[in-house]
Amino acid sequence: MSKDKVFIVLTHMNSPKKGVKDQWETTETIEFVDTVRKKHYSSASIIADYINKEIVKGKAIGVTDYAKIEEYVRQKYGPQMKILDKQYRPEDLSVSAAGDQTQVMVGADGAIVVSD
Repeated sequence: MSKDKVFIVLTHMNSPKKGVKDQWETTETIEFVDTVRKKHYSSASIIADYINKEIVKGKAIGVTDYAKIEEYVRQKYGPQMKILDKQYRPEDLSVSAAGDQTQVMVGADGAIVVSD
């Protein structure tokens, strides 16, 4: 990924819950990318600029505070954020990523794909 551009892309998909009538479940996916593509603008719930600490998309649904989004992502995706911090904000790093069992792969499109 580029050193001057990193975006956090959160996508939420609602689908009927299997085996239960009239109930829905939400699936959340996260991507860390250096280029926001058309597919991100059309399908993402929230796009946040990690480097400049700004919300790119999400204001229409009431998301305006970058700090709250980053806090949420840190709570839910802590190991992945530690890796991102280590690469892009080494001065902010206060916790080591040692001991985390997180796999990190770079996809063909440059997106970082993480799994626990």
